[in-house]
Amino acid sequence: MATVSDAAAVFNDLAESLGATTGFADVGDITVQQADSGRLSETFYRISGQINGIRVIGSEVILVTDANGQIIRCNRT
Repeated sequence: MATVSDAAAVFNDLAESLGATTGFADVGDITVQQADSGRLSETFYRISGQINGIRVIGSEVILVTDANGQIIRCNRT
């Protein structure tokens, strides 16, 4: 996984497991954050839940990838 489009595809593949509607993840709704501590590099892809287009505070899914783009974690808050 290397792009926001890739992250959207993964989020959408997980939609049923997350209790979300199919196709809920849009590229424009995903934020990306890089964390690099020298030896460890991770990328965080985050998307927040929405109801009728309004963001739900505290409802977030986070995909974390390593430096090679491998998904190492998926968290839901």
